[in-house]
Amino acid sequence: MSVDLNRAGLYDLMRSFHTLTGIKIAFFDPEYREILSYPESHCAFCQLMHDAPKTKAGCEASNVQSFERCRKTGQLTMYHCHAGLLETTAPIKDDGVLLGYIMFGQISDVPERKKFLAEMSMRASALGISRAACMKTTMRIPAFTSERINAAAKILEACISYVLRSGLVSLHKGRLLQRIEAYIDANLDKPFSSENICAQFHLSRSALYRLFAEHKGEGVAAAVRSRRVARACALMRETDLPLQEIAMRCGFTDYGSFFHAFRKWRGMSPKVFRAMAN
Repeated sequence: MSVDLNRAGLYDLMRSFHTLTGIKIAFFDPEYREILSYPESHCAFCQLMHDAPKTKAGCEASNVQSFERCRKTGQLTMYHCHAGLLETTAPIKDDGVLLGYIMFGQISDVPERKKFLAEMSMRASALGISRAACMKTTMRIPAFTSERINAAAKILEACISYVLRSGLVSLHKGRLLQRIEAYIDANLDKPFSSENICAQFHLSRSALYRLFAEHKGEGVAAAVRSRRVARACALMRETDLPLQEIAMRCGFTDYGSFFHAFRKWRGMSPKVFRAMAN
């Protein structure tokens, strides 16, 4: 993970959120992995869902859908999970870089208890769980009015501002850059663009360009070309592969583009470099 986390500080903030609202809250990293939560255990009903592979998969799919929606919109989103509970997810973004997600949930937005219990009883068979177990655990799910839920969402957004301002979650730029460079090296033989990198690492284009300008002193395209030329140099030193094949293995679409890039970066043609290297 390319994020620095003040675990103690974030945990204390999440505990305060729960103390104030009575709602479970959790932090997930950009790869959708749960890092911290308060309370640490699921409510009885959600634990019942996680105990069975099928319903657990439904819970995880609901989470992913909310994360994807947040990533695309950059906004807080409220939704009902596959089991009918209300959850709210918000992205944590700093200067166009996605640092993770904060989610609260495991609550009902149906204040009328009889109506909610009837709905959950009907869901039991569809979820593949016994009605008795469903009813026993559902009884303990807290119900909130829309006003209280909206208030909790506003508090959550205020918490995110505090998280960023206080550095409880922050970007480790050096580690992120290392991961991006490793991704580039692993894909040098394929055509890819800045958009591919942004999608892979949850960055805006401006954040990606700024990262390379500040830490590499060059643009993304220039960095990719220089690493392709460096790979070509290694192949010319270490193998007898034809130059055309080396060009293709390093991600150049044809020998002409390889020749011009190589000459620009090394000040000589590939043939001259190979002759000197040997």
